[in-house]
Amino acid sequence: SFTPYAGAVYELTPSVSLYASRSEIEKSQSRYLETLAGPTLKPATGSNTELGVKVGLAGGKLLASAALFDVRLENEAVYMLWSPTGSNAYCCYQAIGNKSSRGVDLELNGKLTDEWEVAFGYTFNKNQDRQEGNENFSSVTPRHILKLWSNHNLGRFVPGLSAGWGVNAQSANYRSDSVPAYNPASGEFDGDYHAYNIVQKKYAVWALRAAYEINPQWTLAANVDNVFDKRYFSTIGYSGYGNFYGEPRKLTVTLKASY
Repeated sequence: SFTPYAGAVYELTPSVSLYASRSEIEKSQSRYLETLAGPTLKPATGSNTELGVKVGLAGGKLLASAALFDVRLENEAVYMLWSPTGSNAYCCYQAIGNKSSRGVDLELNGKLTDEWEVAFGYTFNKNQDRQEGNENFSSVTPRHILKLWSNHNLGRFVPGLSAGWGVNAQSANYRSDSVPAYNPASGEFDGDYHAYNIVQKKYAVWALRAAYEINPQWTLAANVDNVFDKRYFSTIGYSGYGNFYGEPRKLTVTLKASY
C-alpha cells in the first residue's frame, strides 16, 4: 500500500534551519476478528506531523533543536471478549480505539567548552489512549522524560583522564485494566471481573563513568549504572506478563584498543 509522506527544510541562516514533515499512518488489523465468524477489522489510520528548528551554536560545536509533534491513530482494535478461534486470529475486538501523542522534544548536544561535553534531551508528551465515549483506558507513556549526560576532560589535572555522569528520569506512568477471577465451580478464570492499576511512580536512574587514556591506542574505562540501585519497572505490561524491572546497579570495566 502507498503511505503518503511530505517534508521540507528551510535554511533561515547558515546556522538555523526550520523543517516540517507529515506522514500518513496505516496499521493492518487483519488478524483481529469482530466475532468468531468475522469479519476482520479494517486498518487503523492516522497521521504524524512534526515542526521543528535546529540551531548551530559555538561555531558548530554545539547543536540545539526543538520540535513539536502530533501523532494520531484512529479506529484501533480494542479488546472486548476473548473467544478461542483455533487459528492465528484473535477474537473479539472492535475498531473503536483512538490514540494521540502530542508534545515537544528538546535536545542539546556537543561541547559547551573544549573540556565539557553534554548530551541533553527532554520530551513532554501528552499521551491519550481512548476508546469510543472518550473513556481513558490506558496511560503507559510518561508525560515527562529527561535524559542528561555530562562528560568532563580532566587532562589539565591528570593527562588522559576524563569523568562523566548522567541521569535518566521520567514522571509516573500506569496501566488500568480488569481481569476475571478464578471460578471454583468451573475450574476456569471466568468469574467476575476485577479492576487493577499497575503504577510506576516517577523515578531517576543515575550513572557514573571514568576513563583513562593510557596512550593513543589504549583506554581503560569504568562505568557504574544505576548508582543508587533504584528498583523500578522499565516496562509496564498487564496483570500476568510484560512487567519488567530495570537493571540493578552494575559495574563495567573495559579496556579498549584501537590501531
